Amino acid sequence: MALCFWRHSHPDYGSDPLDPVLSEHGVKESIRAATEIKSRMENPKANFSLRIISSPLKRCLETAAELASLESKKILTRTELRLKDSWESSADFKERLDLILLELKSVKESELVVLCSHSDVLEYFLNIFGGPRLEIKKGNFFWVVDGRVKEVNPL
Repeated sequence: MALCFWRHSHPDYGSDPLDPVLSEHGVKESIRAATEIKSRMENPKANFSLRIISSPLKRCLETAAELASLESKKILTRTELRLKDSWESSADFKERLDLILLELKSVKESELVVLCSHSDVLEYFLNIFGGPRLEIKKGNFFWVVDGRVKEVNPL
């Protein structure tokens, strides 16, 4: 089993402040990241089936769409992957992300799950899987193999 946690690329907040689409730069960033992720999947040692899961917000869906297009896959959306709501307690936020962790525990050994979401969500998962405390910048991703953070990819 391998997991790839991917932060959405740069949005165009002028398009819609609450649910923006990607900026032109963000689209290019997504293409670069999707190409990098795909190249990892084409490694002769990697024989994974792919599942792509995303926050329902446009900037995440558009980021994940680049990989989905390259691989002819559908994107599964999970509302649990949305940003932390201003009214939401830390305990409630953790509880909803733990639902995603339960889903990830059912991932088969031969499966790669790419999960596209937001900084607060990814920082939670980075901590859960023993990664360093750092900010995942827009468009970047990190890999979890055998239950531990393997590497963080800055683009």
